[in-house]
Amino acid sequence: MKSMVDDVFTVMVVDGDRLLASRYNLSGKELAAEVDRLTAAHPGKSILVNGIDYTHLGRHVSQANLVPGAPQTPVVPRPAPAPMVARGDTRESAAMDLAHHMIWESYQRAAETQAFLIEKMATATFEHTRRFADQADALQQRYQAAMARIDHMAWEQKMIEAETATRRLSDHHRRIADDDRRARQPSLIEQVAAGCVKIIEALGSDSIDADT
Repeated sequence: MKSMVDDVFTVMVVDGDRLLASRYNLSGKELAAEVDRLTAAHPGKSILVNGIDYTHLGRHVSQANLVPGAPQTPVVPRPAPAPMVARGDTRESAAMDLAHHMIWESYQRAAETQAFLIEKMATATFEHTRRFADQADALQQRYQAAMARIDHMAWEQKMIEAETATRRLSDHHRRIADDDRRARQPSLIEQVAAGCVKIIEALGSDSIDADT
């Protein structure tokens, strides 16, 4: 760990838990200019050098300020960072803090992405459910209208069948009455015979009257 971070600095600009800018693998000569540039680009934001907050130094950050044991003169009265005991331990701690910060940022971005996807999925599910409910309601109305037409057609068919049955029954009764009337009337021969009898009876009565 000591060989990897020796004379190499990492500068980050953060606003709370949000990373605004970062530079990695900076040498001691580049450190001061880069910190000044980031401070001017992001005024009022926290400047972390190897995971340690050096915002209180403002634009006066240099390699000498970051060397353990070097005197630090804060520009504004703010609590100074904890004293660094050993150069190697401090750099290892700064690297661990940087790693923790990067892991936390990864977790936070993953959580935000997951929350966005869940919200989008919930919105899409709600929209699909609403469309399905509208389609089901339209199908239900069409089904009820079709059933009403079928019931009306069935009622009309029953009325036609009842009317046909009534007409047939009336015709049957009329035929029965006609047959009964014809059965009660005498036939043609009987009518002729009855007429002849009446004529003979009339002639006979006339002859008897003449003899007397």
